[in-house]
Amino acid sequence: MENRRFHELLEAHLRTSGYTNYEFARITGINRVNIQRYLAGTRLPDPQIFEAIRRELRLGVREHRELQEAYYRAMDGDDVYFMRCMIRRMLEEAGNICGMEAGFGMTPEPPGQASSPGMRTINGVIAVERYLWGAIWENLSAGRKNAYFYVPAESCILARLLPAFSLDGRSAMGHLNIVQLVRLSKRAEDSAGDYHNLRAVYNLIPTYYQAGAAYETWYYYHDHPSGGRDEAVLYPYYGILDDRVILFSGNMDQAVVAYEPEVTDAYRRSFFKVYKNGRNGCLARYFRDIFQVLDWMLKSDNGPVSRCFLEYQPCFVLWADRELAERVAAPGLPGRSLVIDGIMKRREQVASGAELIHYFTEDGLREFAENGRFADYPEEYVRALTREERVRILDGMLADMERPGCDMGIVKEQSLHLTKMLNIFVSSAVGASLVLYDPEQGFHQLLIQEPSITQAFDTYIRGMRDHGEVYSREETEAIVRKYRDGLKDGGTVAGTP
Repeated sequence: MENRRFHELLEAHLRTSGYTNYEFARITGINRVNIQRYLAGTRLPDPQIFEAIRRELRLGVREHRELQEAYYRAMDGDDVYFMRCMIRRMLEEAGNICGMEAGFGMTPEPPGQASSPGMRTINGVIAVERYLWGAIWENLSAGRKNAYFYVPAESCILARLLPAFSLDGRSAMGHLNIVQLVRLSKRAEDSAGDYHNLRAVYNLIPTYYQAGAAYETWYYYHDHPSGGRDEAVLYPYYGILDDRVILFSGNMDQAVVAYEPEVTDAYRRSFFKVYKNGRNGCLARYFRDIFQVLDWMLKSDNGPVSRCFLEYQPCFVLWADRELAERVAAPGLPGRSLVIDGIMKRREQVASGAELIHYFTEDGLREFAENGRFADYPEEYVRALTREERVRILDGMLADMERPGCDMGIVKEQSLHLTKMLNIFVSSAVGASLVLYDPEQGFHQLLIQEPSITQAFDTYIRGMRDHGEVYSREETEAIVRKYRDGLKDGGTVAGTP
């Protein structure tokens, strides 16, 4: 894509489409003086006028996308534009993030040379990965489970370096105690459009997805988070196992292994100096199940809080009263009464907040209307709702749309393709929560409290309305009402195939 500004692209496309300013003003109904201002770069059209302009230009798909991206960049400024691009990529590539499944059934290979004295050099990306796999397997076989890493989180997915084989029926990663130090910048835009902090989050998700609670990430701030001073060092990164230290080159394609205990101990002391004394905090808190999440939110997400939901399916539990919750909760659910009490308290907690922004997809809404399933609760927890129960939920949604401080909207498919694989919840009290979903492994949830990352997700969701990426309240209400009326009229979903 050419790096031309919006007004430059607009003028180029206007001329190649064969329009004069006067002709284009006439067919679009836009004031000719405003068109001149758009072309001069002194004024930017609002989203509705921009769409009217784009419809009339004779552009191909690639040119349409190029003009749209240039418009968003002019609207947001470079910092917010690149941040939004990174979050959109994270959401739309959620299947790739969550799809790094451990290769169960693989036979691990031990390293070519066991714990011999001295040092060893490994050359090549694949050779480095295979060596590390084998070294960890050797340590696990000997009952040694600790692994500490300082690797470039913004460009390296740690899960690719860890063993992808089964051990006692689960991933070998789940048997380890893994700690990774992650360097961040205090402001996401410090990396000149690279969005170092968001790329680091994107890359740590696969490891959390496979290792779960066995994986910890602690962050610290660095003056040169990307392309910084340490890249001039021959081996700036390292991994520490119980019996050796592995030094990695800047691009992770070469490693030097040192087996001497004094070397390993020296690196371990340096690592823990940052980890224990100089760390800023836990980058991601992992929750193993929905009970942990609910307990954490009830204790922490309180007060006059602003909350933003961006989900595949609306959080229908917010409109379930106690009677309905009692009826649909699975009879054999562990701690059933405590869960129901927690859900009711959570509903009150959200309803009493200062602000609620709740954006979701029509596909998720349609799926609920058709099968009565809550996508954010496993099927073994909650049975499918009857037609009458679904109507009650949708009636509650429609009533809430009239509540002050509540902004509900359906995400336009052409603006963002959102699936159940990754949902986002942002609270001004607790941070940003990423909910990962896979039909085989179920739910995984990460809570991120680092300020610049939380602010980035909050800015992204709040900007969706201004960018025309969600339908208006009236349009959203009409769509919800369509499904509600279809269920009331005969148990079918109006307007669906």
